[in-house]
Parts: sequence; C-alpha cells; structure tokens
Amino acid sequence: MLFRYYLFATRRNLPIWQNEPIVVGGSRVAEEVGWAVTRAARHVPFNAVCLPQAMAARIMLKRHGVDSVLHFGARIGQDKIGQDKPIDAHAWLDAAGVEVTGYPVANTFAEIACFV
Repeated sequence: MLFRYYLFATRRNLPIWQNEPIVVGGSRVAEEVGWAVTRAARHVPFNAVCLPQAMAARIMLKRHGVDSVLHFGARIGQDKIGQDKPIDAHAWLDAAGVEVTGYPVANTFAEIACFV
C-alpha cells in the first residue's frame, strides 16, 4: 500500500509525507481513476473516446468498491459546414460526487440512458 501511495504521490507531485492514504473515500478514488483514465487514453494505439474511457473507469471504480453512474446522451449532429448528420452520441461517468470522465457535457445532449 505504501509503495502504491508513493507512486501516486510522486506522479502527481504531491508531498510524500502527506498522511492521507490513497483510498480515503470514494471521491478521492474517483478523482485518481479519472486522472489515470484520461491520461492513459492519450497513449493507447486506438482512439479511446468517451465510451471506452467511461467503461474503463467504471470497472476500475467497481474494483475499489465505489459506486458510479454511467450516462449515455445523444443529439442531432452537425458537421463543420452546418449540414445535419444522423446523430452525435456521448458517454460520461460520475461517482461519489466527482465528474470522472466525459465532462464537460454540452447542454445540447439529451440523456437517453443511465446505468447505476
């Protein structure tokens, strides 16, 4: 546990002598998972957009015993010149009062599904 805390502390440039363990509560774990997933998504050999990020974060949070809510939304899409596309979809995840992945969500998205 201490070694894992050391890795997180040095990666985030936090002081090592901080007496807060890595698993304090759901919000701290949710923040760390969100940070890790968004950083890892930049370095994978495929396009890790909102849905794979939300699914990965949800699995990681479940392993730590943190409940999360996965949201799916949709809106009528438009391309760059203003022509209508069939649909734009988006997925976002929140847990323990923390916006984990997929935020900020545009107010034009209508939530069509929510998984607790």
